[in-house]
This record gives sequence, C-alpha cells and structure tokens, in this order.
Amino acid sequence: MNKSQQEECQKLRGFGSAEAAEWLVGKYGIEQPHWGEAFVLMPHRSWSREDQVLLARHYFQKLPFAQGRPYQVFASLMSLPVLIRVLREFMPHSAQDVGLLLYYLAPVLRQAARSAAEVHEVEEFLSVLAARAQQGAEPDAEERNASSCSGSGAG
Repeated sequence: MNKSQQEECQKLRGFGSAEAAEWLVGKYGIEQPHWGEAFVLMPHRSWSREDQVLLARHYFQKLPFAQGRPYQVFASLMSLPVLIRVLREFMPHSAQDVGLLLYYLAPVLRQAARSAAEVHEVEEFLSVLAARAQQGAEPDAEERNASSCSGSGAG
C-alpha cells in the first residue's frame, strides 16, 4: 500500500461506517476512473452489514470483474449467504460474462465456505451459474415475457 492509500485508510477509519461508505462511493465510485482503488481500501475497516450490502450493490454493477480481488474483498467483509444473495441481483446476461464471473468467483466462494451448509449454498449457486453459461445466459422469465410482448418479433 502506498502512502496515499495509507492516508486514505486513516481517513476511512475516522468515519462511521455509513459516512465511510458514502465517502468511498463518492471518491471511488464506479463512474470514477480509479474506482478499483476502493478494493484496496475496503478491507482496512469494518463495515456495518447495511453498508456492506450498499457497497456490494454499488460495485457489483460492474460485474463481472476481470480479476479475483474484488470478490475476495467482499467475501472477507460479508457473510457468504448475504454475498451470494447480492450477487444474484447482478448476474450478467451474456454467456461470456457469466463464464468470466465463474472463473474468478468460484475459487473465492469455495475458499470462503466454512460450514457444510455454506459449501452446499456455494455449490448450488455455482451450478446455477454454470447452467446459465452453458445455456447462453438466457434471459430470466420476466425478461423473456417483456421482449415477447414488445411485438418486435420477426415471424
């Protein structure tokens, strides 16, 4: 960690959890050029569950990540069931993106699973992702209904 990152960690630790999350998203939000810096800073303070979910929902808008570090950071901050629940909200739509997600996420989730119940939940979630990747990441039923009702089909 460089000197600037150390100073920003100190600043984050001086805030309450909600204020720190707001500062982090403001300074290193996904629309910012150096948004990946957030993953260097996040592990250096504790976060309320509410703010863990807020941060995950913000950064998971960029799924899939092309490295494992973001998944490792969230797996270290959040309980596994909560992490998987939030990940489900942001599943990519293309098979290629689902494949990239699986490549980096699967080892992180498997390593983070501590109990038989967590191992089961992880394997169930990963099998759903693998099926989506094989099926070409077909849209959810709601998405299929919306597109079939649009009247733009070529009959």
